[in-house]
Amino acid sequence: MKSVMSFPNRGPWGKSSWRGNTSGHVIKEMIEHFNPKLFVDACEGSGTSGDVCRDMGIDYVGLDLYKGQDFTKDDILTQLPRPADIVFTHPPYHCLHPDSLVVQYNGTVKKISEIRTGDKVLNKNGEIVDVIAVAKKKNTKKMYKLKTRNMMIDELNVTEDHRVLVLEASKCKYKSQNKICQSDCIHPSNEIGSCTKGDAPYHDYETVWKEAKDIKTGDCLLYIAPKKQKFKTDSVSISDFLVGDWYTLNNGYIWYQKNKSGTTKRKQKCQYGLKNTFALNKEVSYLFGLFCAEGSAPLKTDGGTIYFSFHRDEVQYIESVKNTMLKYFGIECSNVRNMKDSNGVRVEFYSKPLAMFFSKAFGNGARNKKIPDFIMFSNEAVKLSFLRGLLHGDGCKASNSFDTTSRNLIEQVKMICISMGYVMSAFYSTKANNKTTRIHNNKKDTVIGNSYYGQFPKGLFSLIYDNNLQKWHDKAIRFEDKIGFVVKEVECYDYDGMVYDIQVSKGESFLTPHGIVHNCMIEYSGNVYGDKPIYGDTSRCVSPEEFIAKSQVMLLNQREATREGGIYATLIGDHRGGTLGRGNFRSYQADFIQMMPKDELLSVTIKLQHNCLSDTRQYSGNFVPIMHEYLLLWKKSAKSLFAVSFDIASEMTKRVATTWRNAIRMVMMKLKEAKLSDIYAEVEKVAGSLIANNPNYKAKIRQTLQKHFKNVERGVWAVA
Repeated sequence: MKSVMSFPNRGPWGKSSWRGNTSGHVIKEMIEHFNPKLFVDACEGSGTSGDVCRDMGIDYVGLDLYKGQDFTKDDILTQLPRPADIVFTHPPYHCLHPDSLVVQYNGTVKKISEIRTGDKVLNKNGEIVDVIAVAKKKNTKKMYKLKTRNMMIDELNVTEDHRVLVLEASKCKYKSQNKICQSDCIHPSNEIGSCTKGDAPYHDYETVWKEAKDIKTGDCLLYIAPKKQKFKTDSVSISDFLVGDWYTLNNGYIWYQKNKSGTTKRKQKCQYGLKNTFALNKEVSYLFGLFCAEGSAPLKTDGGTIYFSFHRDEVQYIESVKNTMLKYFGIECSNVRNMKDSNGVRVEFYSKPLAMFFSKAFGNGARNKKIPDFIMFSNEAVKLSFLRGLLHGDGCKASNSFDTTSRNLIEQVKMICISMGYVMSAFYSTKANNKTTRIHNNKKDTVIGNSYYGQFPKGLFSLIYDNNLQKWHDKAIRFEDKIGFVVKEVECYDYDGMVYDIQVSKGESFLTPHGIVHNCMIEYSGNVYGDKPIYGDTSRCVSPEEFIAKSQVMLLNQREATREGGIYATLIGDHRGGTLGRGNFRSYQADFIQMMPKDELLSVTIKLQHNCLSDTRQYSGNFVPIMHEYLLLWKKSAKSLFAVSFDIASEMTKRVATTWRNAIRMVMMKLKEAKLSDIYAEVEKVAGSLIANNPNYKAKIRQTLQKHFKNVERGVWAVA
């Protein structure tokens, strides 16, 4: 058996249609070299190993998830007639409705069916990432509709097995009201206890990836705002928003012709200069907020108009707009037009480049209004001033809300609020020919048509509208850097059509208006075989850490099923990009070597890969494609499985016991069935770092046992 293998032809064994199957020549090489009497493949898949063994007259046992064996839970040895000579594994390394919305990097939204590669979205960490692939397929599964309390505009529609990031929150046991326990919950002690004493449920909160069908009312979908970006936001260049060759830039000014001929009626030159850059501060951002509420900027072939519509009694707003336009853009008010048959006036300014700037930056027409990046990624003072202008134009003090017909605008305002630690709820009026009478700036006003409404806590509305800082309490669930939207309704329904998913360059997730959802990948259980996912399916791991943790449990399980002096082996590759992020690399073979007994490692064989999907791709730059896998071979010593495991407890603590669930699973595999006191003692040996960060670790152990293990009797637990 050589240290390098290369088999361009996979051989006649197994099903060639099974994606990711192992070349039969690898199995044949191992059998010829080690001459086993019993060969076991615990990831049988396409049946390659069994076909080779039958051809060579070797006793064989084939096991796999699709046969009902999950070796992150079940002992391999119990499935065998005797300990094996070789135990081999080759572990494998979901979707939205087309109308589901994806939140882009700046808060605007787009239907997932309209997302394209190169678009920028947000991942679970609030990082701006590129869309690197878009997938669609015919739906064959149940769809789930998830409605949340704070986002009542629409709902999240996903396939039953698509994973969503969820905070499993609990009700506060110290409040008389039926409310969620959270970190800012401070209540005086009573007969039971106090939230401040460390025994409140929020101390043990964890985020988990849940399949849609497992989400229940009361769970919290998590939303995150973008991390602070290094954008230049102290000044803005108007020319960045201009299109066409009708203007020139000279000495910091935009020069353009007033009309087509470029001359007046007396044949004199008619050119005007507009300063190209302006300072972005609270005063000008307030003007932009008023424009998003009350403005428009229609363009014509030879000119353009910026106008603001107000009630004739709103003199302070009229004067503010006139003064700011003159101060920052050098444009005087051209006309204050009284609107016919109403009490409205229109404040007009004539300037083609400025009209194009307002139109491109903020959108033209009520349904197309949006907030440009230079506001979205500016400082808090600028953003608050923009919101103040928006609320002065479209806000309602009686209901602490504002309305708009633009979906992008309502989403961006929500994101601005969340980025500053505030929460705004949103809902939608869907009545046909809806007419709503409201008190707008202390005057009766009638809103006609369907609208999105943003609802603020009273104190937050006062802070924005009146610049009056008051204490207020909202109902938002805060966890680390995320906001939780409580699920109020879950609905399952049939859908016959296409579903979509996207892959991003980093963070294996993307943001929707309701929360964070996971990338899909090629998954075996519930897809290639069976109708539902299986816990031990490593193709369904949502992170490299989960893959490593499950793989170690399986490797230790393999070792236990091998006779003393026998071989346990795995075929594994390296990983670049995908869930690791663009350009990132991880060597799984290095992880596997370090997490198993070093004195048992027998050989590392490089196996060249052939006939891969990536063989047809062209790579640019200095990209180095992965063209090989590793066959790792260990020879079992006399030590028992758990003697080895606990001998290297310090390394396992770093690599396996990084979550309570993994640490406790390792202990339960050793104990099988045990009293709570024994479980505490064993967990303390392998989960030191977790215990150090949680003084209430015993409560956490009990919580994990209740969720993932079997309660045999009072105080006694077993592997589920």
